[in-house]
Amino acid sequence: MLRQSDPTFDETAFLGRACLCYEVVLEAYAKGDAETLEPLVGQEVRDVFARAAAVRRANGVTLEIALVALREAEIVHAGVGKKAIKVGVRFRSELIRFTRATDGKIISGYPRQIVPTADLWTFARDPGTGASAWRLIATEPG
Repeated sequence: MLRQSDPTFDETAFLGRACLCYEVVLEAYAKGDAETLEPLVGQEVRDVFARAAAVRRANGVTLEIALVALREAEIVHAGVGKKAIKVGVRFRSELIRFTRATDGKIISGYPRQIVPTADLWTFARDPGTGASAWRLIATEPG
């Protein structure tokens, strides 16, 4: 259905950009880097991420995420509407994720524990825009 609506859609190129986005967004989310997130995520995701960063700052903690390996990225759904083209990608990765207090003490997670992770991220763009206009509009465990 997606190729019928957008014959220029290149699944391989899209997944390559989605994988890069996954890595950049994970790092920016952990750092609370709103400037990096701005062009990559939609408003709702940006708001959720900003609230999470504000809570971490208020609690005096930092989140550290390291992408050890991105094992798989696959398109699991796609749809075309009048206002948006949406593509869901399931990422299977291995992450190290932990929270540290300002004194350096680990509060949650383990800095040496690699955790298998599956995430479902939905990307969208306006039907009239180009291939580089995709934004992350939803995340969920997947």
